Amino acid sequence: MVRQFIGVLAAVALGAGLPASAAAHSADPLSLQVSPLILFAEGDVSVRLRVEPDARSRAMTVEWWSPEGGGGLHLINLEGDRAAIRHTFVIKHLAAGDYTVAVALQRSDGTRVVRSVPLTVIACSCVTPRDAAAARRKLPRTKALR
Repeated sequence: MVRQFIGVLAAVALGAGLPASAAAHSADPLSLQVSPLILFAEGDVSVRLRVEPDARSRAMTVEWWSPEGGGGLHLINLEGDRAAIRHTFVIKHLAAGDYTVAVALQRSDGTRVVRSVPLTVIACSCVTPRDAAAARRKLPRTKALR
């Protein structure tokens, strides 16, 4: 009984015997991962993208906007099925607010694939590592007491 269960589990884990190329064709053409999803103001966010190789792929646009109007845009040009599969982009020094991080994949046939993720940046009156380092640089140098 246990051996049968392990055999079934192994078959499922290996894609039920499908070749790797068949599994790749069923994959999502575009995936978006944002980390962290909640952070303190002035923090950085890592955006990881995965684009399945496709001759129609021409460009990706990474956007981040808040209802207050803050945000930005980054364009990544693609070379169809010869383009890199993975892309990483860092959004730096985000101000407090609720954002939507979205990526749009534009294809040569006019179609678009869009993915989006909500992001929350929390205002904080605490001292950030960057502020602490700046404050240390402003302190006068003193001799150690003996």
